[in-house]
Amino acid sequence: MAHVFKASECSFGAYVIAGEGDGMQGGGWSSAKRFFKELAPVEEVAKTAARRALERLGAKPVDTKKVPVVFDRYAAPAFWTGILSALNGDAVFRKTTFMTGLLEQSVASPLVTLTDDSDQAEIPRVGALRRRGNVTRKNTIVDKGVLKMFLYDSQTARKAGVKVNTIARRYGYQTGPSAGSSASSSRTAQTRRPRSTRT
Repeated sequence: MAHVFKASECSFGAYVIAGEGDGMQGGGWSSAKRFFKELAPVEEVAKTAARRALERLGAKPVDTKKVPVVFDRYAAPAFWTGILSALNGDAVFRKTTFMTGLLEQSVASPLVTLTDDSDQAEIPRVGALRRRGNVTRKNTIVDKGVLKMFLYDSQTARKAGVKVNTIARRYGYQTGPSAGSSASSSRTAQTRRPRSTRT
């Protein structure tokens, strides 16, 4: 059975360099939406890029110590990208990831629940079909801190001999699908991420 759906996407970004000589720092920002009229104003994106560049000026190293750390909320996508890569089913099968053997075990705070859900029409590059043509479904990867599943595409699931909901991504038409979350196959997550586009 063939499945077809249509979608649109538009985006733009700015990258600003602040400072002089060896003290230069850069900052970027972007806006990505399904429809052009929903994009953020150009001035807002430019000002945010400039502010992020200015905030990095004058940074100094600190002494090594154990202290509470507060991360910028837009650092979250980068953090989860690394975690999701470690959940790749092929790496688990080859035992080349530190997550091997942790299925159904606690890997995070009970406050953490992580789902892969493509049923969010407002997010660009997220659609009704996986990159292998299968209809999408909601998958719970971490439930209240407990690891519930690894990420497999059809090929890696067969190789590993497991029966799971497969999740495939594709970075472009020239590459084949591989195991990965919906977020990792999209250029934008639910938070807007800065790009390195210069304007």
